[in-house]
Amino acid sequence: MSDNDVRRENLNKEAFHKLREATILKNYAINSNLELTDELLFRFGGYEHSVFNDDITPTILGDLDIVIRDLTEITFPATAETISRGLDNTKPRKFLKSLIWMSICALIITVISYNVKTEYAPSITAIFLGLLGAIVNVFFHAIGVMSERVFGENADERHLEFPVDDSYDSRF
Repeated sequence: MSDNDVRRENLNKEAFHKLREATILKNYAINSNLELTDELLFRFGGYEHSVFNDDITPTILGDLDIVIRDLTEITFPATAETISRGLDNTKPRKFLKSLIWMSICALIITVISYNVKTEYAPSITAIFLGLLGAIVNVFFHAIGVMSERVFGENADERHLEFPVDDSYDSRF
């Protein structure tokens, strides 16, 4: 193989790797109903066409990096690596099952401690009610009911119906 063939093969491998990352992010954004601009989708489609037609240049690799960056900004905190890790194993399913069993056990202990009349019963009930609340919160985040994006920096601009007064200094 000549040096040009080796370089071309390395460009192809890198391009397919980057295209795979961008595809994972794009599909995640679409499935999660996140806002993708038409311009970003058209750029992605053009680079996808170039990679599959073996029309790869170093500038296309740089442009794919920009598309990946833009998609990662939209899908944050999820990245291509975390999404593909989640698709490739059964750990998330085991985690959700363990949450369900923990919540069932905490619920049983809460009901028992509420019905038992001892000095420490109210404290035990309060502790396990707090544990149930924490488990529900983690469970909702894990299944995607509550999105981290709701509480992000720009959450007030995306989700509130009333105008926000930015005239105060946010450091205080």
